[in-house]
Amino acid sequence: DGRHNFNGHSSTDYPEWFKQPSHEIRELTCIRSNRYEPYVVLEKEHLESDTPYDEAFEGYGKNKIQFIMQLRANGYRFY
Repeated sequence: DGRHNFNGHSSTDYPEWFKQPSHEIRELTCIRSNRYEPYVVLEKEHLESDTPYDEAFEGYGKNKIQFIMQLRANGYRFY
């Protein structure tokens, strides 16, 4: 959580996330760090056409960060 990796996960705002009703979703309007690696669900056709996954990042390190930054640059919104 944000206490253990503040720069990586503080954008989630866990206290607000836990308080939201189960029938609502809250948009992450501000991503506070380029180290933020949220889990995402995308339709495969969007993934392949809009944001190809960079296979150079095979293994450990920076693969999700690069992918999230590419999604942000392409105008994706996070909830």
